[in-house]
Amino acid sequence: PRCWRTRRRTGVRRFPRRKAIADAEAVVEQARQSEQQAQIPVNAAAKAVAAALPPKNQADAALAKAQRQTAVAAAALAAAEKAAEEAAAKAQQVSTDPAKTEAQKKRVAANRKAVEAAKAALAQARQNEQPLQARAKAAAQKLAAAEAQKKAADEVLATARSQVAAAMAACQAPREAA
Repeated sequence: PRCWRTRRRTGVRRFPRRKAIADAEAVVEQARQSEQQAQIPVNAAAKAVAAALPPKNQADAALAKAQRQTAVAAAALAAAEKAAEEAAAKAQQVSTDPAKTEAQKKRVAANRKAVEAAKAALAQARQNEQPLQARAKAAAQKLAAAEAQKKAADEVLATARSQVAAAMAACQAPREAA
């Protein structure tokens, strides 16, 4: 209908395509804004992951060092115990000569002292390792929480991006019809 009176009677809008295009563009703009809002938590989560990574690496390195020290102390204890057992066995074998027996007794006593020192060193190494294990565990939990937060934010962002793509596709239909 070309006449304005006919349009008014039939209820035909004057510019329906323009309104459809404007509505579609508004939806696209709203989707883009939601995408920008979804990007903010993603950036924050990425910063949290980046901030949690160095302390975790430091804690892991300190824990590995403490575990190596504990292993060395355990090996030293095993060697000292073996030497003490061998010295005690030799002392029992050589009980005929009093001079040799006295020297053997001194060796056995020295070996026992070495065993006690090795036990103390091992206990100290294990004690030093415990807080480092707790620190490494806490750092790993903090990193895992940050990564989970980033994953959730990434999923929200992906949803927002798919909404933008759908809105862009919906916006193209009225433009192509115009």
